Amino acid sequence: MRILLKGYKDTMVVSNISRFRAEKVALAYFLFAMLWILTSDYLLGLLVSDTTSLVSLSTYKGILFVTTTSILLYLVLRIWVRNPVEKEEKRQDSKGLVFVFCGMALLVPLIALSLLRIAVPQALDRAAVNVQMIAAMKSEQLNEWLAKQAAQADRVGDDQALANWVEAWLENEDPGAVEYLSDYLQYLHRYDQFDGAYLQSLQGSSTLYSGEFQSISELDSFKQQAINQAQPVFTGLVELDDGLSLSWIVPIIKPGDSTQVVALLEMRVDPETRLFPQISNWPIASHTAELFLLQPLQNTNARLLSPVRHADLPVLSVLDDYKAAPANQGGGFETHSYHKQAVIAAHRPVQYGWILVAQQHRQEVLSPVYMMAAWLGLLALATMISVAFALRLVWQQNRRLQQTAYEMQAAEKDKLLLKFFELPFVGMAITDPETGRWMRFNPELCRLLGYKEQELKELTWQAVTHPDDLQADQQAFERMLSGVIDSYTLEKQFVRKSGVVFTALMNVCSVRTEDGKLQHSIATIQDVSDQKRYEADILHQRDLYNTLSETNQAIIRCTHLSELFAEVCRIAVVNGKMNYAWIGEIGAKGVRLLEAFGQQSDDLQPLLNGEVQPMPETGPLRQVFETAQPVILNHAPDQSAYACFPVQGDGKVIALLNLYADDAGFFSHDIMETLSEMAGDIGYAIRFIEQEEALKAAVQVVEASPVVLFRWENKPGWPVTYVSQNVSRWGYSANEFLQGTIDYKDIVHPDDHLWLDDEVTRYLSQQREEYVQEYRIVKADAQVLWVEDHTTVFYNAEGDVQVIEGVVTDITSRKTIQQRIEFLARHDSLTSLPNRVDILTSIETRGNVHTALLMLDLDRFKDVNDSFGHRTGDQLLCQVAELLRKVCPKDGLLARFGGDEFGLLIERDRPGLEALAETLIEALRTPIQLPQGMEIRIGACVGIARLTEADDNAEELMRQADAALYKAKEAGREQLRFYSNELTRAALARLNIEARLRSAITEGQLEVFYQPQINIQTGQLMGAEALLRWKDPLQGYVSPMDFIPVAEQSGLIHPIGEWVMEEVCKVGRTWLDKGYPSLMLAVNLSSYQLRHGDVVCMIKKLLDKYDFPASGLEVELTESALMRREDEAEQVFEALQSMGVSLAIDDFGTGYSSLAYLKTFPLDVLKIDKSFIEDLENSADDREIAAAVIVMGHTLGLKVLAEGVETTAQLALLRDLGCDYYQGYLKSPAVPASEFEALFLAS
Repeated sequence: MRILLKGYKDTMVVSNISRFRAEKVALAYFLFAMLWILTSDYLLGLLVSDTTSLVSLSTYKGILFVTTTSILLYLVLRIWVRNPVEKEEKRQDSKGLVFVFCGMALLVPLIALSLLRIAVPQALDRAAVNVQMIAAMKSEQLNEWLAKQAAQADRVGDDQALANWVEAWLENEDPGAVEYLSDYLQYLHRYDQFDGAYLQSLQGSSTLYSGEFQSISELDSFKQQAINQAQPVFTGLVELDDGLSLSWIVPIIKPGDSTQVVALLEMRVDPETRLFPQISNWPIASHTAELFLLQPLQNTNARLLSPVRHADLPVLSVLDDYKAAPANQGGGFETHSYHKQAVIAAHRPVQYGWILVAQQHRQEVLSPVYMMAAWLGLLALATMISVAFALRLVWQQNRRLQQTAYEMQAAEKDKLLLKFFELPFVGMAITDPETGRWMRFNPELCRLLGYKEQELKELTWQAVTHPDDLQADQQAFERMLSGVIDSYTLEKQFVRKSGVVFTALMNVCSVRTEDGKLQHSIATIQDVSDQKRYEADILHQRDLYNTLSETNQAIIRCTHLSELFAEVCRIAVVNGKMNYAWIGEIGAKGVRLLEAFGQQSDDLQPLLNGEVQPMPETGPLRQVFETAQPVILNHAPDQSAYACFPVQGDGKVIALLNLYADDAGFFSHDIMETLSEMAGDIGYAIRFIEQEEALKAAVQVVEASPVVLFRWENKPGWPVTYVSQNVSRWGYSANEFLQGTIDYKDIVHPDDHLWLDDEVTRYLSQQREEYVQEYRIVKADAQVLWVEDHTTVFYNAEGDVQVIEGVVTDITSRKTIQQRIEFLARHDSLTSLPNRVDILTSIETRGNVHTALLMLDLDRFKDVNDSFGHRTGDQLLCQVAELLRKVCPKDGLLARFGGDEFGLLIERDRPGLEALAETLIEALRTPIQLPQGMEIRIGACVGIARLTEADDNAEELMRQADAALYKAKEAGREQLRFYSNELTRAALARLNIEARLRSAITEGQLEVFYQPQINIQTGQLMGAEALLRWKDPLQGYVSPMDFIPVAEQSGLIHPIGEWVMEEVCKVGRTWLDKGYPSLMLAVNLSSYQLRHGDVVCMIKKLLDKYDFPASGLEVELTESALMRREDEAEQVFEALQSMGVSLAIDDFGTGYSSLAYLKTFPLDVLKIDKSFIEDLENSADDREIAAAVIVMGHTLGLKVLAEGVETTAQLALLRDLGCDYYQGYLKSPAVPASEFEALFLAS
């Protein structure tokens, strides 16, 4: 039906074209073109005189003309060639016509704007040229006039006869001279165009003049200038009482004396009659153009020298900020004039620094252009309106023709539809959208549905629709009924009167009223049952081939059995349109599911759990397993189909391929054959993949091992006939060896060529079948490897070498480890320097009378190690080692003994050794930059021992050097000492003290004494300081100065310090239990305890153990110890303060005396060292220091305690200075706890 309607439309279009009137289009086009060309050319000729611009405008005009006429021609053709049956398109075209005419109307302002765009710059350029020419002409005239007047003044000044007559007039008052001079002045006035001439002596007593003349004082400065210069002077424009004046003052020189001026001649011109007319007239008619003179002043100001036209400005007035009049501007330009109007101006310089300004208003220049643009716009608008009116008439006439053609077409269409409706090709019907009944239908529809005409009229279309498709059809119909769609096509099932279901293609179209309501629906119904069955067969066959093809590709692609089985199941379901597929492995215990895909069945749940299920006694699985033939069940009770195919390997069934389909009878004979072939391919793939996996496993073992397999020929160069692929780890490919590009001998290290070749020749001559060698090979990147070659030689019956096979193993790591072990046995692992073993060996092998050992120990290394960590300490040691390498002589042997100790074995005399030691110490003073960016200054002490003094014994030399080093460290930092017998004795004494001190700890020889601390103002006991005492059974009391340093160096200070703290807490608790007043017990803390022990934890544990209040405990730390361990001290002090423990600084003033820590640390007490108290009575400096410490402590909120007070005079001075507390022999020395209790507590 659509094809017939389309043909009918084409016929109507041809009919319309036949009625087309070409002469109308041609005539309209001719009139419009002529009007456009003549009008536009005329206007452009009036506006544009430049030939180049005229050509450009003509091009633009032509492009605009072609565009406009193309649009009009399109509209005419669109109107006349319209298809009359396209009502909606006609309405759209009428709207489009309006839009097009609106767009054409926009051409009117575009044409005007284009004209202005081109004509305005041209008009401004012409005006600028005219203004420039007029300025040039007028300036030339003015310069000529001024030059003429100035020349006349010069001639008068040079006239000697005039000078003689003036002299005669002035000296003798000669009447003849007066008459001559009067005639001369009269001549200047009448014939030389001067309005007045005035001759005056210098004293002003004698004067002569001609014309109207007034002498003014404003010219006195010019007269003086003329006298001084003896030259004529131009006064410029000067304002007089009766008007403006322009004068030249000429000095009269005395004859015979060129420097003496006897009189002055002033020649005056009236500018209003002589000058202003020169510049007032404009040569071209203009009501805004004008010429005027300016005199530039400082900055941007200018003085007006002539009247102006458009403002009431007096001559000689100043124009402020007249930026538009630069003195050096000569061309035409646009600017704003004195009256703030835009003008086209030109400036020309004239004599005497004047500027002639010629200008014309910009608005006057552009007025003709604006007027012409307006006329052109009006003309274009009239043209557009005329064209639009003509097109409107044509459009209306065409609409009438179209209406007539539409009515004729409708009649023809009704006849055609009636004939088409009766055709037997397809069922057609018209239904009522409200009731769904068939209103009209053709005989073909009755045949399709099996109903008679009267029976079908009583039915609705819903009644003959299959229930499965009714909902979809109803939804589509509802969408059409609501106006969402106008038609729809649906493939659905109908039910014949006999109950038979058939598939039909239904196309439903809507017929609507004017308001859009659905009036009727027209349906066409075509039986496609046979077509669907044919399509299903084709699709089924296609899926079968796709399944087989995809399976074969999977067999080629998959490298693992699990991957292959999963892919086969997926392909069977996705490509073969199966419902479910699974592959089961057959083993001794039964069937185990390997892979599955699709919609699983509940019957297979035990297999899906991955468990092995016993083989059924009967059924398809058992039958396939025993017969090795497929089993097909095409008509299962649930209207489905099932097939089981055997997968064979090595002549037996090893797996089962199980397939399920929804459609009964799915597995046809062709499908069975194809799927059986597919199962056979799977069996082949299983065997192939198993072989491949076994081979890959073997290859992977070889490739992953450090072993490379070779087979050589017994020929020069050892050519390779086989090599494993993992030779690529050496940078070579197997093909390079097999193609002869590289022989095996080429990769053997050059240093091993000769001996290896000799060894192989010897082995072969001995007919050895196996031998092992270690040698080096060179990789492709030049890296050297150590290998172990386990070679096997095969001989033929004649005893000749048949083939040589080698298993080459990389043993580089083993060799490296061996070399490293050997190196580390004699070298330090951190710095790679020789160690103590290597030094001892060197002493024993190289020692002589000049041999000496310098032993170095770094200062402050423990501080660095403890503060920044061992990693930073190791970095520092490496930097020190590198620094020492640079400064050590080449004949010396530098070593590291461990920790921060280094040694240097060298042959020098004593002065040389001392100088070398100084060099080493100086080198280590250099700041060392660590990788973290930290800069550390380190020092060193040096101990020196000579082999001759050690009885040529290496161990003794090491011991003596160590003793000398210890002595140097005792002397301070950066010290050096040579070994002497006294050092040995001191070392022995130190060791003796250490041994005895260890015994003293265990045997209870240590005691804690207490020295009272007194409040100076009240004299009351406020606390006591706990002091350690050692009573040796043999020597009695040992001085703390002797054993405390040994305790710190040996580490015994930690158990001793903890013991002292425990004794204090225990005694303090005892005194409190006895009811004594609470005292502040002070305990000294060593810097070694701060560095290596958990002081806070220890104190808290003891306070808790004895229930001693933290407020009764005071911890003292020396100033120097505090500065050395500042970070640790701050953390410890903060923790102790939070516990309530008081904090004190001992021996204040003897250390670094840095005041920063007084603010940083949470201190309570400052203790003035006794060294400042001893001479307090006699030393003013000590008194000042004590006073400063007391004032500073009080300022910071601290209490101050003085140590070592022994006299009442010292106490009195301390009281006057405001000291808070004191302790010392004046009150009592330190005494045992029992004695302290009896003296100070019990009493």
